[in-house]
Amino acid sequence: YTGLRFSDIQSMKEDNVSSDFLKIHIKKTREVLEIPLLDVPKQIIERHLEKYGSLKVHTNQFCNREIKKMFEKIQFDDNVSFTKHSGKKNIVIERKACDFVTMHYGRTFFVTNSLVNGMNEETIRKITGHKDYKSFKKYVQFSKEMVAESLLTAWGN
Repeated sequence: YTGLRFSDIQSMKEDNVSSDFLKIHIKKTREVLEIPLLDVPKQIIERHLEKYGSLKVHTNQFCNREIKKMFEKIQFDDNVSFTKHSGKKNIVIERKACDFVTMHYGRTFFVTNSLVNGMNEETIRKITGHKDYKSFKKYVQFSKEMVAESLLTAWGN
């Protein structure tokens, strides 16, 4: 819901949160972002402050392990294969879909779904801190169903 990297979520403090914005210093790019807060992250932050008295975030490894368990529980476990290229070799990796899901995938999910929901690229980049299109486009992953729906919407049946 924020498009943040895990390292930036982990470094969040109560002082970074106002009623409608999250103002945070981004480690990787050394800039300060002001991210509008939707209701869900506001509720998560409030619950953490009530329960722990601060914003508590587990390690990246722990969160990745738990995400994989949740996705496996909802049966997000079809076999998926990816091809990596190493020199002239093609290396095919096949695993269950839930094995590929990580905390960082949330950033891809945020970018892609923000575009699908009508936000323009420049506004999304302002939230995520991407300075150029080349690095931003790595986070855009439209499914074939999204592409088909967009085509049908634009051109009709």
